[in-house]
Amino acid sequence: MIPSSLNISRSALELLFDLLSTPKMELSAEQFKSRHEYRELLAARLLTPVSSTPVSVCIDGRDYDIIPNATGPGFGYFSAGAGWVNVPMEDLQRYQVDSLRVFAVLRNWLDISDRSPIASLQHDVIWDLGDTWVGKRKLAVLFVRRAHLPVSMHLLRQALQIFPRRKSAMVLTDLPFHHFGPDLPGEPLCTDLMGLISPGEEAVSTIDKELIADLLGLGIPKRNQNGPVYCSEDGGELVVNGETYRFNGLIHRSIIRQLYEAWQGGESRVRKEVLLETAESRSNTISQAFSGCKNEWRKVIDYGDGCGWLKVE
Repeated sequence: MIPSSLNISRSALELLFDLLSTPKMELSAEQFKSRHEYRELLAARLLTPVSSTPVSVCIDGRDYDIIPNATGPGFGYFSAGAGWVNVPMEDLQRYQVDSLRVFAVLRNWLDISDRSPIASLQHDVIWDLGDTWVGKRKLAVLFVRRAHLPVSMHLLRQALQIFPRRKSAMVLTDLPFHHFGPDLPGEPLCTDLMGLISPGEEAVSTIDKELIADLLGLGIPKRNQNGPVYCSEDGGELVVNGETYRFNGLIHRSIIRQLYEAWQGGESRVRKEVLLETAESRSNTISQAFSGCKNEWRKVIDYGDGCGWLKVE
C-alpha cells in the first residue's frame, strides 16, 4: 500500500533513476553513506538491504575481494601494505532498488489502478504498469529500464510489435535516451520520468498530467475559477465552493463526472441506475458504490428517491 502523501525530494528521485539504470541496481555501504538522499530512499522503502554473502568491498573508492576470516568470524581482505584487514559487517552491506515498489509509487502518482498486476514484457527491462486517463484519452503506460542502451530500445521495438495497446501507449524511461533507427511500432510518446517533473519542484508527490497532455497535443482545459463547481475531465478532481475533493477509483470518477455534467447541463438529479450502469458498477446503491471511498464524498454527493446529485448550495 502506497500512502497518497508520499513525497520524495527531486535530488533523491534523480539518484533513484540513476541507480535503476545500473546493471544490478545496487550500491555499496560506502556509496550509501556518501549521500543523505539514499537514506531518504531507504526510509521510503525504495531501497532494500541485500541479504547475500559479501564478495567485495569498496574502500576509499577501491574494490577489494572479501574472504571469510580463517581464524574467526567476519570477513576481511589482504592488503599489500597492511596484511590482513578486518572489515566491519556494516561496511559490507549493500542496497538494491526495490523496482516493484518504485513501479507502485509511479502508478500511484499516475492514478493507475492497482487492481491489475504489473506485467513484465521483457525480463528486467520493460514493464506494463497499466492504464491511466489523460483527459478523455486512455493510455497504456510502459516503463523501460536502461533506456540509454541500444539493446533496450531494440527490445522495446520487439515488445511493441505484439503489444495490443501500442497505438495508445506512453513509454516512461529511467534516463533520457537517443532514439535511432525506424519509428517505434504505434509511435508512442516516449519520455524520461524526470522530464515530467517541473524543474522548480523540490518535493515530488505526483506527475503532472497536464504536461503529458501537452506532449500528446491534447491540451487538457484549464480549471474554470469563476463557477462554484469544477471537475477534471477524468472525474478525479472535484472542486465545490472552493473545497477540493479527489477520487482515485474508476467507478467513483465516472459517477462524479456524470453528476458534474448533469449539474452543468442544468439537471439537478441523475437516476441511480444510470449512474451505476454507466460506471460499470456492480453495486445496488450509490452508497455501496462509494463504500471504499473516504467519507468526504458525502459532503458533495447526496442521494434519495432513486437519484443522485451534487450538493452545491
